[in-house]
Amino acid sequence: MTKADKFIIYGTLFLALLTLVFSFGWLKTRSQGEIVVIKAKGQPQQEIRLNEIQNGQEIKVQGLIGTSVLKIEDEEIRFIDSPCRDKICVRRGWIQHHGEAAVCVPNQVSVEIIGKRSDLDDVTR
Repeated sequence: MTKADKFIIYGTLFLALLTLVFSFGWLKTRSQGEIVVIKAKGQPQQEIRLNEIQNGQEIKVQGLIGTSVLKIEDEEIRFIDSPCRDKICVRRGWIQHHGEAAVCVPNQVSVEIIGKRSDLDDVTR
């Protein structure tokens, strides 16, 4: 093994380690969502604070082709049933962070997690 080979191997391992460290740091800094916005047929149906809901509560939302069932548990929400054929929304799993969304396109039902509601876009000092 030449010096160049060692340099390439150790350099690659170092870059992989840096990627893992930064990825882990990014995941830890993602903010926990506080409000769930549920829409059906493009119209807002409910806005729910995740921390005010009892664990295991199910919400039924009437969509275009039937009723979708959502479940809230441990400040996370997911589709547990939907009348769509492929069930992609159900397989999406739990969402909990600000900016995450789950959508049932055939039934036109969507769930989006947002952060704190504020009237201001941004504040500078």
